Amino acid sequence: MPQYKAAWLCKKLFVAVAGTAGSGKSSWAARKLLFRLMVEKCADFLALRKVGTTCRDSVFKELKRAIVLENISDAFDIKENEMRIICRANGNQIKCTGCDDVDKFKSIVGVRGVWFEEATDFERDDIFQFVLRMRGQNPAYKQLILTFNKNKPKSWIKADFFDENKYDAFVLKQATCKISISPKKTLKAMKK
Repeated sequence: MPQYKAAWLCKKLFVAVAGTAGSGKSSWAARKLLFRLMVEKCADFLALRKVGTTCRDSVFKELKRAIVLENISDAFDIKENEMRIICRANGNQIKCTGCDDVDKFKSIVGVRGVWFEEATDFERDDIFQFVLRMRGQNPAYKQLILTFNKNKPKSWIKADFFDENKYDAFVLKQATCKISISPKKTLKAMKK
């Protein structure tokens, strides 16, 4: 967890995390969304891949895995067919979907966070459309999390976030490591 602690606590609009396979970046992102889902009010989230058919075996599976590993299954209803996870306590939800057609996200009222898995598969405009379309007044902060492998040195993400950091983003270049972040334990620690 020390490697991801600052990213976990960060409330900046953009969090960009690059890492190798097995570095824990997707596991961390899933846990952060689940934690926010449980503790924030009126806050929905999207977990996206560029191609919708890849969601079930990636972001949706990672979220379900985190729920089981953190022993928080009783906190959620999982809608397999819709690839949606709903927090029982407050009704917040995470929808896993593809961004094959960014126009299907014309207005996304109530969405406070978007996780772009394999973010280098997205075009710059795909991601910035979500900045424009996250609408509605809400006490929860807005955040776009970009996770990706470090194997695309010429990507626009590397240039915009790591080389220049044009958007005042929180950036983390991560080496291989294993993590364990518990939403229940983190919530208890934050209340102290």
